[in-house]
Amino acid sequence: MTNAIPRSTRRKYLTRTSYYKRIAGLRLNHPDKVTHREMMRKQGEETHTKNVEAIQHALSETLAPKEALILETLKSKGLEKPEIDSYMEKWVDVNFWPKPSNFHQTRKEIRKLNKKYGI
Repeated sequence: MTNAIPRSTRRKYLTRTSYYKRIAGLRLNHPDKVTHREMMRKQGEETHTKNVEAIQHALSETLAPKEALILETLKSKGLEKPEIDSYMEKWVDVNFWPKPSNFHQTRKEIRKLNKKYGI
């Protein structure tokens, strides 16, 4: 796809601006370079949170039918509300992103509950 763009245009837009050249030439602890690092870190954090929200939204859309099916199955098995809530908390931890630190333990618990409830 980049081959469709003329080489002279690519060369023009791929070069660093004078601002970045000046920042690159400064000492590591120069005040301008420190503020630039902080700015870049803040931009990265904002981008990260935006991407995480997008991933979670997409996952919630794709997993919504499956979640409704599991809720219906649990209710048909005659489980009470606290049992359903605890199961669904674990199910959400296992299926959504980011995964929790105790992901494998939670997955084992889900498997045991699936056998217990016959799901």
